[in-house]
Amino acid sequence: HGESASQAKVARMECDMLTRKVRLLESQYHALETAANRRQGDVEMRLAEQAARLQHYESLERELDDAVLTAATTSGGVWNGGGDDDDGKGGGRGGGGSEVDRAGSALS
Repeated sequence: HGESASQAKVARMECDMLTRKVRLLESQYHALETAANRRQGDVEMRLAEQAARLQHYESLERELDDAVLTAATTSGGVWNGGGDDDDGKGGGRGGGGSEVDRAGSALS
């Protein structure tokens, strides 16, 4: 009878120790979960900011492309480099093609 009482006392002490350990681990888990949620929120906010920035840059790029194409079509697609030569082709750089023509084909 004395031996079983001793084993019961040891079992209760072990149970108390394991209960404290579980509570500690639970509190650590909750702290880690809170930190992870905070980090995830920060990352999602940064991602949203970057997505908005990207959308803005893409909009600016489309606007710039449209402006270049409009300028190319309103000038007849030929950029003469600022003056005419004797040959009447303009540009004075030779090669016959314009800067806009070469740039336009690169954009396509």
